[in-house]
Amino acid sequence: MQQKKYDDVKAAELKLCCYIADKNLPMLLMDTLPLLNKELYPDSNIAKNLKIKRLKATKLITGILGPAFKAEIVMDLKLEKFSIIIDETTDVSSKKSLVIVVRYWKEGRVQDQFFDLVAVEDATSEALFNIIKNILSVNNIPFENIIGFGSDNASTMMGTVKGVQARLKEILPHIYVQGCTCHSLHLCTSAAAKNLPNNVEQFTRDIYAYFAHSNKRLSELKGVPDIC
Repeated sequence: MQQKKYDDVKAAELKLCCYIADKNLPMLLMDTLPLLNKELYPDSNIAKNLKIKRLKATKLITGILGPAFKAEIVMDLKLEKFSIIIDETTDVSSKKSLVIVVRYWKEGRVQDQFFDLVAVEDATSEALFNIIKNILSVNNIPFENIIGFGSDNASTMMGTVKGVQARLKEILPHIYVQGCTCHSLHLCTSAAAKNLPNNVEQFTRDIYAYFAHSNKRLSELKGVPDIC
């Protein structure tokens, strides 16, 4: 009985951690959320025995839940065809990282799963390609299970000769490649805008600048439809 009580409390703590991670909530909530549960459910022995705050929750998420969920994803990727979606990012400390997301079919629907965040020192296309290749190799995921690749339209990613997609096609000639549609649309509209006189674009910018930082002007602008 004592062991079951202990297991129930630990299961509740893990579920709270899962909720925080799934909803992308601040870890700071874990300092008060267990206390709130104790007040809401005073007759619950599980709620009374919750002993978890942000430090413990962080360790549970990064040390237990994260690896467990990743192991499940790895098992899926060993058995299923999947697409890989990557993006390079730079944080506030100017450190570069490569975000890797995988997309595959499971339980009757398409799922997107975060797979890894890798520190990047060399951001060349060859280096990024090797990161992808090494991560799959370390996890014993068949490289040929990749059927799709998505990223932004930077030359590093989408270059037809030396881009990451070109390196992937050398090994997987039938892979489907999809660039960022928003980036493509931006390039198209930028090219189209070059045919407009410069004063048209400047006039648009001036309108925005005139109203953007003035509450009085914005209030007057809201009244324009009533006048019309």
